[in-house]
Amino acid sequence: MKSNILVALIYLWTRDAEMSISKETEDYI
Repeated sequence: MKSNILVALIYLWTRDAEMSISKETEDYI
């Protein structure tokens, strides 16, 4: 159960990081 929550948190965190990175690259371009 705890592992599932961890996986969900990591998934959300990485997705947010990817979105912020894409925003930065778009601004840079």
